[in-house]
Amino acid sequence: MRFSKIFTVAFIFLTICSAYSQKDITKPLDKWSKDDLIKFTSDSNWAKTFRSTEGAGGNNQRRTAGQLVQDVTVGGDDARISRYSGGEPLILRLHSSEFLRRAVVRLQQIEAGYDKMSSDDKAKFDASRKVYLECAICKDYYVVTLTRVFDDARSAAGEGVFQAMTLDEVRSYVKLVNDKGEERNLFQFTAPKKSSDQAIFFFKRTNDNGVPFVTPETKSVKIIFTAAARDRAVNRFAYLLPPYFEFNMLKIVIDGTISF
Repeated sequence: MRFSKIFTVAFIFLTICSAYSQKDITKPLDKWSKDDLIKFTSDSNWAKTFRSTEGAGGNNQRRTAGQLVQDVTVGGDDARISRYSGGEPLILRLHSSEFLRRAVVRLQQIEAGYDKMSSDDKAKFDASRKVYLECAICKDYYVVTLTRVFDDARSAAGEGVFQAMTLDEVRSYVKLVNDKGEERNLFQFTAPKKSSDQAIFFFKRTNDNGVPFVTPETKSVKIIFTAAARDRAVNRFAYLLPPYFEFNMLKIVIDGTISF
């Protein structure tokens, strides 16, 4: 199963399990179940799922003829109206958290049958995830990812959120704000190239004077999508976005340190 499909499963799992207590993070990740990991990487103190109830509206007019044909083959005009009554779910993750990255890799291990692999195959798998786990850039930047979750029928025709957009376009769309009201603007951005890709946002950990944006006293951080980001006249993805995602820094502490 492709890793992108994990996120579709994750959203389905979310709809089944409405109540969930935060997983005991002191328990080794290799002891967590697949369901625990799916939940953790999609709806936890480190990851949030949002689904807009607002219809795509004018965005429907921008879909290609091929997409419209696909809609009709799924079930005709009535089905099309139902399918586009809201946006696909978005999952936002605090990628620069090592704990979150380790949970993602453990989920990949389960999907790949890692525990039954030979020593050589495990070594190859570990080597393939080494750069992801180490995330050298995370030392100097907060890295946040945003994934648009499609079902299998829509994935091939859909766009990743902010797909094909440039840094200059997105820079005015997203920022970090802490509980003191301090803001951190977007430093770099990697746009998705296809529907299963993530949009990746980079924010400097410190300002020009070396002062960190998040300190042990920081209570919360919001990833805010500005009014421009949610303006359909300038952003074709506007209908998908919430005003913000909020994370409680007091609940993402690992070994006494905020894991972000």
